[in-house]
Amino acid sequence: MKEDFYKKVWFKYVVWILVYILLFNMFYVYNSLKFSILESGFTILSLVFIHTISLKYLIPYVRKYHDWKIFFLVLLFCMFLTVLITQLETMFLKLFFTISSDHPPYLGHLLKNFFQLSFVFLIDVIMSLMKSSQKFLEREKQLQGEKLATELKLLKAQINPHFIFNALNNIYSLSYMKSEHAPESILKLSDMLRYVFYDCSKDRVRLESEFKYIENFTLFQQMKSEAKQNVVLNKIIKRASHEVAPMLFIPFVENAFKYSRIEDLSEASVVITLEDDDDNSIIFDITNTVPLTGKVKPGNGMGLKNVSNRLNIIYANKYVLKIEDLEDRYHVNLIIKDS
Repeated sequence: MKEDFYKKVWFKYVVWILVYILLFNMFYVYNSLKFSILESGFTILSLVFIHTISLKYLIPYVRKYHDWKIFFLVLLFCMFLTVLITQLETMFLKLFFTISSDHPPYLGHLLKNFFQLSFVFLIDVIMSLMKSSQKFLEREKQLQGEKLATELKLLKAQINPHFIFNALNNIYSLSYMKSEHAPESILKLSDMLRYVFYDCSKDRVRLESEFKYIENFTLFQQMKSEAKQNVVLNKIIKRASHEVAPMLFIPFVENAFKYSRIEDLSEASVVITLEDDDDNSIIFDITNTVPLTGKVKPGNGMGLKNVSNRLNIIYANKYVLKIEDLEDRYHVNLIIKDS
């Protein structure tokens, strides 16, 4: 903070010194060295004074009261300052010069000071607007970040109840049918809950862990049926350290099992592929058959909306989602360029 303060102070000093040099060179073209030094000195002091008054009083006053009458009052005040500064400048120069030809007449000083005051006030207004705009953009960016973080927390919070509801329904079905897989399913559920509540509390998880969860999920689903289900899992993970947002692919997997009716139809199938590419991309691909008759009635699509919202928040402009809803199959291809 102190370094920034000193940088700002030194920057102002440098600017005023450069302005003084510029003024001196302008005056020295048509006037003596003594007059140029004194006139430049007085002018730079008057500009600093105007700049200070402008920043501390004029601009805050104008920004506080949005009324055309305020601008009229500010204009009158600027004219008063112009006359005051010109009068002081004339008195100052008379202390050193007795010949009127050494310096311009009173009207020339009056016009010069008015334009200088107007110019400084205009620069101050522009700088103030730029500063306010920058603060507004920073605040808007901060609020947007807080909003996205809050939305992401809410979306992640929706995952756990949804998963538990489905898992308990599965265990209830196994228990109701007195399946021998019921105890195993409870142990499997314990492992899956540990992943959901502990690992998924992080923003990112290892891609390997996410695939393991999908694998456990499919095994958990297959316990509901005595017949072997046609489920194919393909894993092509080249980087063990590759990470992804947790529980991102599960809604697609859930839909694949639900709408394929794989528990009831022997010809139904689900094919899942998860891989990472050499260009640091993550590719998730899932295809499930859709029965031509006895289709499951579509739900409200909350799971897919959740995925879409999470993708927009976490991987904005870094993903491509392609969904094909064909007559006999449903295909989802998601590519995340997480570079």
